[in-house]
Amino acid sequence: MEALAASERRLSASNSLRLRAPARLTGLCAISLDRRSAAGLGASAAATALLLPLPAPAAELPPAAVILRVAEVTQFQEDALRRAASYSDEEERERAGYAFGRNQMEMSVDVLLRNTRLSSLPGCATPALTIGEVKRIASRRDGMLSQADLLAMAAAYSRSRDELRVAFEAMPERERREGKEIVRGLKAADDERKRAAQAEEEAAIAERGLYPR
Repeated sequence: MEALAASERRLSASNSLRLRAPARLTGLCAISLDRRSAAGLGASAAATALLLPLPAPAAELPPAAVILRVAEVTQFQEDALRRAASYSDEEERERAGYAFGRNQMEMSVDVLLRNTRLSSLPGCATPALTIGEVKRIASRRDGMLSQADLLAMAAAYSRSRDELRVAFEAMPERERREGKEIVRGLKAADDERKRAAQAEEEAAIAERGLYPR
């Protein structure tokens, strides 16, 4: 009960780890998208989700909850990058909406590490360094990201998630349980926002159909 009450109190802190989505994705939290949703976002949405800034640091969430949320981010990033690498060239990625720039990838890493303060969390210095590898891959040359670059960055996100799992499992059981309860609450809030956004979009489409300009 104590953990659940703490979860409710901390829901107001969920903005510390929420990516603001573009207009057509209003209400979606990029870091809580499941793999199917991530694969279907398309060009600008996926790109924006990788880039948009987090409003505030994650200081109000306990370390276990932050670790779980960052793990969700790494899953989303990995899926989007592997999807981008599945296209044969930059033109094809552009058409599909999965063209990512080097500066964009560098910024996404800076924002994630700064706003979550990941390196300062127990056992998270290593995964923070591994996520930083994405920035190093992006910055090591100019020009478009190659398929090899995209796959290398995806692999770094995957490794960081394994390292985050080790850090999480090393925590006391009480902290792990509390973190899971908080993240469940955040996901429920995300889902509610998604439903509301979808309903709003459907209503707007219906209105445009009734009153075309």
